[in-house]
Amino acid sequence: MRYRYHILLIGIFFTTGFFYSFVRWLKTDLPPIEALERYEHSIVSKVYDINDNVVYEFYEEKRFPVPLKKVPPCFVDAFISMEDRRFRKHWGVNVYAVARAAFVNLRAKRIVLGASTITQQLARNLFLTREKSIIRKLKEAILAVEIERVYSKDEILEMYLNQIYFGNGVYGIEAASGLYFGKKISDLKLEEIATLVSIPKSPLIYSPYNNPDLAKKRRNLVLDVMASCGVISTDEDEFAKSEPMIIQPKALRPNEAPYFIEEVRKELETRFGSEFLYRGGISIYATLDLDLQRIANRVVEEGIEKLEERFRLDVKKEDFVLDTLMEAIPYLQGALVALDVSSGYLKALVGGRDFVHSQFNRAIQAQRQAGSSFKPFVFTAAIDNGFTPSYQILDAPIVVEVSDTIWRPTNYDEKFKGLMSLRRGLALSRNLVAIRLIRSVGVHTVAEYAKRMGIESQLLDVYSLALGSCEVNLLELVNGYETIANYGVKVRPTMILRVVDKDGKIIYQSETMREKVLSPQIAYIMTNMMESVFNYGTAWAARANGFTRPAAGKTGTTNDFTDAWFIGYIPSLICGVWVGFDERKEIAEHAVGAKVALPIWTEFMKETLEDKPVEHFVVPPGIVKRKICKQTGLLATESCPKVTEEIFIAGTQPIDSCSFHRLRLDDIKKGDRIFEEIDKEILKKEEI
Repeated sequence: MRYRYHILLIGIFFTTGFFYSFVRWLKTDLPPIEALERYEHSIVSKVYDINDNVVYEFYEEKRFPVPLKKVPPCFVDAFISMEDRRFRKHWGVNVYAVARAAFVNLRAKRIVLGASTITQQLARNLFLTREKSIIRKLKEAILAVEIERVYSKDEILEMYLNQIYFGNGVYGIEAASGLYFGKKISDLKLEEIATLVSIPKSPLIYSPYNNPDLAKKRRNLVLDVMASCGVISTDEDEFAKSEPMIIQPKALRPNEAPYFIEEVRKELETRFGSEFLYRGGISIYATLDLDLQRIANRVVEEGIEKLEERFRLDVKKEDFVLDTLMEAIPYLQGALVALDVSSGYLKALVGGRDFVHSQFNRAIQAQRQAGSSFKPFVFTAAIDNGFTPSYQILDAPIVVEVSDTIWRPTNYDEKFKGLMSLRRGLALSRNLVAIRLIRSVGVHTVAEYAKRMGIESQLLDVYSLALGSCEVNLLELVNGYETIANYGVKVRPTMILRVVDKDGKIIYQSETMREKVLSPQIAYIMTNMMESVFNYGTAWAARANGFTRPAAGKTGTTNDFTDAWFIGYIPSLICGVWVGFDERKEIAEHAVGAKVALPIWTEFMKETLEDKPVEHFVVPPGIVKRKICKQTGLLATESCPKVTEEIFIAGTQPIDSCSFHRLRLDDIKKGDRIFEEIDKEILKKEEI
């Protein structure tokens, strides 16, 4: 008897030792329970516009954690009733459920019934794989017991409800509530709660989007279970089941500013890394104005569609089918940039007509010849080096010797208008005026001014620079004009205002970079001269199309009609538009900036400024006005047939009066006196 007792003790000892060793072995590659405290779910990062509207969301798993106290008790009770009725009573593993599942599965000779508790599912989802094996189930049970030993039931339930998958890329009850009903979890009605509770069993099968009839049956089953468990009354059960299943339409992942968002993504990934962006739950506050962006998207697309019809282009966007990745899209493209003048905030950005077809950002990445839109840099350098708006310069043929070759530039209309003021030469975009001016000021000087004002691309020291022969991108060109609009202060364009982490701490704050590169007086004179572009120059069509506000700007066209530009501004907002093909080829014959880019700009500004007060350019101190003779640029006299009012920096205004017309008047008066004397002599003779 004693021998058998010893054998039993030895057996118990070895069994216990084996079991202990086996458990220790199972735990060797399990995470410590403290890891649960350090575990961070992947949380959605959001981009907000300047008015705090959500523009875009970065995420791997769409999830918005919510504390259990904000979850309706009815939802909690319903969830426990369906998933784990003994949740409040077991210690991580439901022994009764395990035994029942084992019996059913053995009888069926396959797995038809599971026995995992909510705690086991939490352990598996956070730390284990979905491998179907005894070892995995044992590890799951061990972790569940450890979790129950450290955390309260409410803490476990809160973690699980924020972690569970609800289909369509959303995790957690708050994100699921937003997806299916467009509400917070705390605002759901009873039938909506039941619908949400029914999904996790099988998100693919019971998704209201995939199988609405099956989802409704499952919802009604949940309501019946809730009634049987005393969570709701029979009347509430029947009423909720009679309600129709109303699900929010499944929305595509919205992105109304794809080219802007892509620039934000690149900057944030460089600064913080992709994992932090996609999993960190950060809030990105951007300079974008979603209202302006929507206008920009529409006017660019509608404007280019009109051009496709007007020029009868062979390849149109509506006919294009993307069947492979292409570097150059064959249909006509466009880009638009809008900046706040004083702050440099990027308010709207269109980098192309379709981000799906091409992620190439034509507003920032494309280097194209600027054409006549470069001329304001030439005229700015001239005005800052002693020239005045009334300075007379010849619009006539010119021959330039370049590297043993002869260059004979001409005007767009191949005509010559003779002597004219700088103001008129800029307004009418006379090429020969710009060439003569850059020869007087110096090519290197013009290039230096352009760089100071915001042009970052390489500029060659060639006379054709005056006609925009060097390549730039739209954003830097707009930034250069912004320096003029901002009274000589260059401001670096900004896209991101600040980044806030999930705890509300600011981890990045942008700094506005300002640099005074021109005097306010020089900048104002240039603005005033570019107002003439609208009033009687190449942008007069904007006035004809209903844009009446004070504005300054300049058209641009390359010689072969490859690129069409317009950059214009009011005191607070500047916008630039480019139109062209990705492949450098002619848009169409006579496709000039005034006909191609200006109409898009005009529509954007008209819609953007609708119902907003009219702004006027403020005249800085040190500006004087004088009436001058249009023909000579000197102070006007009563003899001058054409007189205009011109502005000058104090001290640069003309001091001499127009002598040309005065001399002619003196000659006429002298002639009158001679005839008077002759008449008097004749009268005297008659009297005699």
